[in-house]
Amino acid sequence: YRIRHRDGSYHWLLDHGAPYADLDGEFAGYLGACYDVSERKQYEFQLEYQAQHDALTGLPNRNLLADRLNQVISRVRRHDSQVGVVFLDLDNFKVINDSLGHEVGDRILKEVGVRLAATVREGDTVARYGGDEFVVVLADITQEEDVVNATRKLMEAMTAPFTINERDIIVTTSLGVAICPRDGEEQATLLRNADTALYRAKESGRNTFQFYAAEMNQRLLARLNLERDLRQAL
Repeated sequence: YRIRHRDGSYHWLLDHGAPYADLDGEFAGYLGACYDVSERKQYEFQLEYQAQHDALTGLPNRNLLADRLNQVISRVRRHDSQVGVVFLDLDNFKVINDSLGHEVGDRILKEVGVRLAATVREGDTVARYGGDEFVVVLADITQEEDVVNATRKLMEAMTAPFTINERDIIVTTSLGVAICPRDGEEQATLLRNADTALYRAKESGRNTFQFYAAEMNQRLLARLNLERDLRQAL
């Protein structure tokens, strides 16, 4: 049981007991013990949080992202709405880590998470996918124009320099966007297609965004085949 203490704090209690009878065989109450297990419950909550959140930024990780994305996709099927999936990558982030150090890089990643979370609505999700990659899930969208506007706001949030150790650092971003149900109705498909659009944005010179289109996959496959053929030829 979770109970509220008179000082306003909450405690978790584990109750073990069994009914007992009096000399006449009538029910007389319960006999047992009650244990305060608040520390154990807190430890369980911490483990659950760590399993679902990124240790550096505190944002949802891939596990929680997949769960949130599956939830909003199920709502699309019931309410005839749309979902935008934005794959965001920091341009040339390796240069920052190599030149300024990983400590500076980590501080920038934390600030990126703060900026992105402050830009989206309460029902949306910002997750750290890994490295310098982030995913934003725009839930319950009524029209594609709303996804375009939200994507522009995400880019605008990244235009201001990051001030680290009294130094202004400019970090640009590239974004790829997929829309459910137009570009897929499974979370793995949507993430893959948004990543494909991100690759196209980087090809276009970075610091821009691109929407997924079926021909993108064809271009990527043609490029992969060409690289394979060149390696074999060499």
